[in-house]
Amino acid sequence: MKNTLLIALAAILALASSARADIPELLVAIRTVETGGVASPPDGDGGASVGAFQIHFGFWKDAIDFDPSIGGCYADCRTDPDYSASVVRAYWRRYAAKALASCDYETLARIVNGGPHGAEKRSTLGYWKRVRAAMAAE
Repeated sequence: MKNTLLIALAAILALASSARADIPELLVAIRTVETGGVASPPDGDGGASVGAFQIHFGFWKDAIDFDPSIGGCYADCRTDPDYSASVVRAYWRRYAAKALASCDYETLARIVNGGPHGAEKRSTLGYWKRVRAAMAAE
């Protein structure tokens, strides 16, 4: 009985965490900051980042290693904004589960920009300000 309750609790927590992973207003703002929200954005960072969220290969690989059920390939980040959003959400689940659960938009945005420890880097503060401004403009 105790094991059944623990399993049920784990399932509920997983569902709640996954529901929080869908934070559309933040995703829209990040996409706006990264690419202006254009349908087919050019590659950025000298060709090192692609798609709606300007995802680097290492970012994609971290997300896919964490959640292989996403499937696909890196090139999908260039052409499919929904796929790219799934990659971002998996990255958050891997590196910012607490921030995701509490909808800490600042931490989540700064991690997208600066990697797993991006929220601790001063260099990501300006990025957060641009994301926050994009959310306020919506």
